[in-house]
Amino acid sequence: MALKDLLTLRLYTRVVRLGSFSAAARESGLAQSQVSRMIAELEASLGTRLLSRTTRAVTPTRKLALSFWRGWSRFLQRWTMRKTACARPVSCAASCASACPRPWASGW
Repeated sequence: MALKDLLTLRLYTRVVRLGSFSAAARESGLAQSQVSRMIAELEASLGTRLLSRTTRAVTPTRKLALSFWRGWSRFLQRWTMRKTACARPVSCAASCASACPRPWASGW
């Protein structure tokens, strides 16, 4: 998965959490049009609409989006845990895999 994809997925979770493209754009330091375009590209690449848009709110659609949201949230938690665990100082003889907690030693 490319870095841009990870950033777009993170942006998607921000839009869902805040319920607004504008709020997500402000929090991310991006233009609202850029956020909207990135989410539209994500939906196009997945072949499904992830968000229901009204003039007042943006909410996840039932189709796929809720499970996608839960899965992405779990991924972010694991990523953060892995990043934190692997940031510990290790001796030259130890690899990052051996320094990481058990689920991460075997990879994803």
